[in-house]
Amino acid sequence: MTDETRDHETSSWPAAERCSDGAVKARTGFLIASHEIPANRRVDFDTTIEAIAPTAKEIKSKYKETSEGGLAVSVVLC
Repeated sequence: MTDETRDHETSSWPAAERCSDGAVKARTGFLIASHEIPANRRVDFDTTIEAIAPTAKEIKSKYKETSEGGLAVSVVLC
């Protein structure tokens, strides 16, 4: 399965698989970032965050894995 195919099918994955996939991507990102050469950057961190922030703000809270959405409101453990 290619990354493109997997990204389109992510919405049908169970939350545990999405979280583990996210953890692997985060770790990979950390390893890449920690070994990069700052002079070779095409886009700096602040510019990246500025580009991503509007999308994050537009996502409805019920779809975010926070204390007000996701597992927190769909699973009762006690």
